[in-house]
Amino acid sequence: MATLPDRIRSLDSVTPGRKTYALLALIILAWGSNYPLMKMAIGDMPPLAFTAVRLAGATCALAVILMLIRSQCLLPAPGERMPLAIAGLFQIAAMLGLTIVGLTRVEPGRAVLLVYTMQLWAVPLSAWLLREKPSPGMLTGSAIGFLGILIFFNPASANWHDLGTLVGNGLILLAAVSWALGSCLYRKRAWKSSFMVQTLWQMGISAVPIAALSLLFERGTVLHFTPRLAAIVVFNWLVPTALALWCWSKVLSAMPVSVAGQWLLLTPIVGFGLSALFLNEAVTPTLLVSAALIATGIFLTMRSETVSCKDL
Repeated sequence: MATLPDRIRSLDSVTPGRKTYALLALIILAWGSNYPLMKMAIGDMPPLAFTAVRLAGATCALAVILMLIRSQCLLPAPGERMPLAIAGLFQIAAMLGLTIVGLTRVEPGRAVLLVYTMQLWAVPLSAWLLREKPSPGMLTGSAIGFLGILIFFNPASANWHDLGTLVGNGLILLAAVSWALGSCLYRKRAWKSSFMVQTLWQMGISAVPIAALSLLFERGTVLHFTPRLAAIVVFNWLVPTALALWCWSKVLSAMPVSVAGQWLLLTPIVGFGLSALFLNEAVTPTLLVSAALIATGIFLTMRSETVSCKDL
């Protein structure tokens, strides 16, 4: 399997077409819009139960898609199953579980901004776990992004005397760190299994501990089954998980992941904007400055990573 630098060299001369950018737009809209939708869903359904149902349904939907378009085994190579499961528990189970519980206390626009700080946390974690030396551009981007996080957490931006607000934001920030840690574990080796098979396996594995935690901590919680909840659940099965992940695999066949990842910076902007538009989330000047610094820091970090890989 090609390494990231090999992949960049092989795709460097390819100009992505309109179809690739249309798929990227669909991914950004699907992932960004899902944060306000998840906030609505957990008003009717316990958060961990919603996540478990989302992962189980999306696993089934993705399995059907793969069976329709390919004839290969849906399981990863035998030697890859355990390490993929471990990485997936951080990248998917912990990230989604912590995020959805945090959403019970945090507005979705603020949540999506914190979740996407993953790229900033990946810089020190990569230096520690992968022995990667960050470039000056990556360090600059990280510094700008972390400054945005500090502004985000300044006492004037939210009621930090409220324990729920503090815990909610902390859980979402921990979700971003978990996502970054899982990504570093994933990057420690090259994989033979296809991206879609890896994702199917990780989602299926991740559904198990989330369901167990729901049964343990949410037993007796009231479920309000409504048409809106049903629509959001089905949407989560089909669009931001199964369909968006299939689109992502197609995008990665046309451009390097580090370049495509820069476009995903629009995802928190879309989520933030939709939350303000449809859920009347407050947009303060401090929050806008914080969002701009975080987005700039992530962009510079990813841009520096792309340039470094091209130079290899």
